[in-house]
Amino acid sequence: MIFERTFDAVVGRYVLQFQVDPAAMLRKLAGHVAPGRLGRLPRAGLGRRRSVPPAQIFDDSRRWMSETMRLSGVEIHMGAKLHSTFIAAGLPTPTMRTEH
Repeated sequence: MIFERTFDAVVGRYVLQFQVDPAAMLRKLAGHVAPGRLGRLPRAGLGRRRSVPPAQIFDDSRRWMSETMRLSGVEIHMGAKLHSTFIAAGLPTPTMRTEH
């Protein structure tokens, strides 16, 4: 897409894991953000989610979703690859944190 001006922020959720070339997508997005501005790509994983109290249907559903995404070619471990993807895109080292 072509925009007439840059943005102060680009926020994406569940974007990079569906890209054939996530580094290329990051480069493209970075081109739309004003220098020194914010890019935020929150990523929630399925791996550590659990039901309290435990529910078998929850565990089964989580497993089915993960398997469906994996078989569809979705990068289910994108969170672990964010740092290297930023570097491959030619971007500065990202500031990363995890919250639970």
